[in-house]
Amino acid sequence: MKRFVLFMLVAVLAVGICGFSQRKYEGQKMYVYAGITPHARDLIVTYIAPVLKEKWGIDLVVEELGSKTMLQKIVLMRDKPTVTICEWDIAVAVQAAAMGLTAPINLDLIPNARDLYEGVFYKADGEVYAIAKEMGGVGLIYNEEIFQREGLEPPDSWYDLWRPELSGRVSITAPESTWGTAFLVVLAQLEGGGIENIDPAFEKLKTLLPHIHTIHTWSSELAKLMQLGEVWLGTTGDNMGPAMRGQGFPVKWVMPKEGAPDTSGGVSIIKNAPYQDVAHDYLNLYFSLEYQIRRVFWSGITSPHKKVWTILSPAQIAERPITPENFDKLIRLDWAKIAEYRDEWIERWHKELGG
Repeated sequence: MKRFVLFMLVAVLAVGICGFSQRKYEGQKMYVYAGITPHARDLIVTYIAPVLKEKWGIDLVVEELGSKTMLQKIVLMRDKPTVTICEWDIAVAVQAAAMGLTAPINLDLIPNARDLYEGVFYKADGEVYAIAKEMGGVGLIYNEEIFQREGLEPPDSWYDLWRPELSGRVSITAPESTWGTAFLVVLAQLEGGGIENIDPAFEKLKTLLPHIHTIHTWSSELAKLMQLGEVWLGTTGDNMGPAMRGQGFPVKWVMPKEGAPDTSGGVSIIKNAPYQDVAHDYLNLYFSLEYQIRRVFWSGITSPHKKVWTILSPAQIAERPITPENFDKLIRLDWAKIAEYRDEWIERWHKELGG
């Protein structure tokens, strides 16, 4: 059955791009950097790679990396990049575009982009340089089973991290992760500061430090700690709730009442990289309805594809932490401005907060 489903999906995806097989790049390899999210590489290898192989004869080589590591590698190879696609945090995508590392995306070559929500295209000087690969936000995730067992009220505010009954059971995200940087900025805003004045966030976090179990960088770290029952409440992206629940863990992601910073991931084509034609086909497959549905169920993402929401049942939509009805509660951050300060914040974090 699994092979049949795979065959059918590849056939459906192939209709939109294949036509007569060109196999122009027979035996060659196109390199892709994928983010560290649940099943990111598996989905690409299983559903996108076979279609591109059929049309172009090309093999995809997919590596999972953190966004900042991707950027560092692309900077080093900027004169002659070997990586064609980067799926990184939108904050890093914005930074890469400002550094002249990414190529304009021709939406005429990506017909499936017509079915995406407005606001998912990052533009500069009239050109599109990245497309948001989900409608993501940072919020709180908690262990429902433990909260019920301990008679604790479910969290609904960023300030629940400071609840005394949760002392020693809290984990927050380090600013090396875009999720951690977004949390830092929003906390600064709540405390009367912002991007230009991050001090209030650091002062507030110093009061939380004695009660923190762990400062995590990767979502996999937090997931393991929650599975072990060591952490009951943490900060993370919205995809982690559905992804962990799908594996049978009794967790729930909630959007704080103060709002959740928008941390949608972005996908970009690297400037001067080989296989620019294949790259546009890659993006068209990536934003197809068939592929987006699988990302919803495999990776727990909130899809930017309008038709996904017409296919999900009311019960399935109710299980989603973010839906079109609360897209307006996502807090838009100025990632270009944040990029000017982020390295400084990370250095300060390690000096003052450790982790």
